[in-house]
Amino acid sequence: MCNSKYKQFYNLNDDVVVPGTPYERVIAAAAAPIVRSQVTVSDNKSSGAHTYEAQLEDGNWLHIDERRTNDGGYVSVGTDITSLKRSQQHQQKSEQELKATITDLRHSRRELEQQKQQLVDLMEKYALEKNRAEAANQAKSEFLANISHELRTPLNAIIGFSEVMENGLFGPVGNQKYVEYAKDIHESGKYLLEVINDVLDMSKIEAGRLNLDVKSLDAGEIINDSIRVVAPAASERSIEVKKVGLKELKMRADRRAVKQILLNLLSNAVKFTPENGKVTVRLAKAKDHAKITITDTGIGIPDTELGKLGRPFEQVENQLTKSHRGSGLGLAISRSLVEMHGGKFEIKSSETDGTMVVCHLPLKPILSSVNVDAA
Repeated sequence: MCNSKYKQFYNLNDDVVVPGTPYERVIAAAAAPIVRSQVTVSDNKSSGAHTYEAQLEDGNWLHIDERRTNDGGYVSVGTDITSLKRSQQHQQKSEQELKATITDLRHSRRELEQQKQQLVDLMEKYALEKNRAEAANQAKSEFLANISHELRTPLNAIIGFSEVMENGLFGPVGNQKYVEYAKDIHESGKYLLEVINDVLDMSKIEAGRLNLDVKSLDAGEIINDSIRVVAPAASERSIEVKKVGLKELKMRADRRAVKQILLNLLSNAVKFTPENGKVTVRLAKAKDHAKITITDTGIGIPDTELGKLGRPFEQVENQLTKSHRGSGLGLAISRSLVEMHGGKFEIKSSETDGTMVVCHLPLKPILSSVNVDAA
């Protein structure tokens, strides 16, 4: 006797498994499947019972239960457990992956905790160094702001006495060389005084000791005054300086600060514009802002150097700046004064196309603490 699964398992033809066929012939015709691996589940030699799991060559699994019958026969029952085994394997693989993930997460957590601690340490060091730097900068600014009198007094004496000698107010100087030296001393003293004034102004701004005296004013009038101041230096090199746009624009601001901004920007434009060039000042109104644009036909500034401008003591090295002296504070002071009014300062330039500086000044300054006088 055998069922269809037995015939399929041993690959037996129907003409072999017919009643009356000797067992030896059936066994000879059977083709047992190739077993790749075998795992014993239980084995009872006394009763002749044997249970095991076998993986066939095609990857399928069988649960085989063998028993002896009382009449000396042999019963073997095989159950296909392939799906169960695959499910177990998948579960084992998932467990391994989960364990690996948990291990990775633990490592990552330890690394994150270490990085967090390192970040905390770096932040503490940064805060400490920042406080030290700010304290040092504040001390520097306070020091420079406090020595205004000590620096200016001897310089005024040098400038005054050298001017007296240059003009011969108390009689002619014996040797012409002395007159030339006196002139050089006078010019150098004036230049040094300008540099010191710039340094002190910048120091006052950084130290927070510069208060704006806000009053009503006409931006057009201040532009005209500033152009008159730089006109002599411009005419010496045949540089045209003109104003376009609005003739007047009423606003509230610090008159001295606005004039200093314009003088710094116009002086730079004239200084770095070649002969027969042009400097244009345009006054316009943009919503609630006064827009002052100063454009020149100078050599311009490379894009890579634009970031330097507006920072204290920073200058762009080119064929023009090498032949002109300066502290490099003019643009920094102008930018700071514009921002103190709550405005915005922009610089646009390209080589050979000149430079354009735009100052956006609120018609009513956006300030939290400022000396405002009724006008």
